[in-house]
Amino acid sequence: MAAKAKLTSEQWQECKNRWEGDPRDGYMWLVAEIKLPVTDEAVRQRAKKDDWRKASHIRTIVQQAHLRADDVSGKVGTAAIDAAIDLRSGIIETHRAEWGSHRELFTLAAIATDLDLCRTAKMSVEMLRIRQEGERRAWGLDAIAAPEDHSPSSEELDRIYDNAMAKMEAMSRLANKQYAKLNG
Repeated sequence: MAAKAKLTSEQWQECKNRWEGDPRDGYMWLVAEIKLPVTDEAVRQRAKKDDWRKASHIRTIVQQAHLRADDVSGKVGTAAIDAAIDLRSGIIETHRAEWGSHRELFTLAAIATDLDLCRTAKMSVEMLRIRQEGERRAWGLDAIAAPEDHSPSSEELDRIYDNAMAKMEAMSRLANKQYAKLNG
């Protein structure tokens, strides 16, 4: 009879951290991802024994991930929040400046008299919108608009990203054609 596989305390801690920080239920996914030499039942029993608990809400995890991504290491409490706010306000200021630049490049009077310029302005604004939408999502700028009880799944985020990238590629191809037409 083979001896039961055992995990070190460090391995169990890794399992606990991974499970508590992930929105998925059950333990089979954990056993598969970490390639544990124990069954999901063994993990369930350990989780029960050690009182593993999921984070209260995935939004809390996302907020902490944003702070870590913002590299506010060494800052705590309001200093970390102030740093995160400063980073995001910089993005908002950039977005506003980009819209101002677009308005200056493509005045209503100019596009009203030039159909090609109008098409170029439309392509430009679509690419700007797609880029800024992606940045807003990446920086969590629209998080307050999301309902508290719904956080998008990784599949939803992948679909949103894929759609945005497909739109951006299509607009880029269109812009290149228009540029070639105007300059070729």
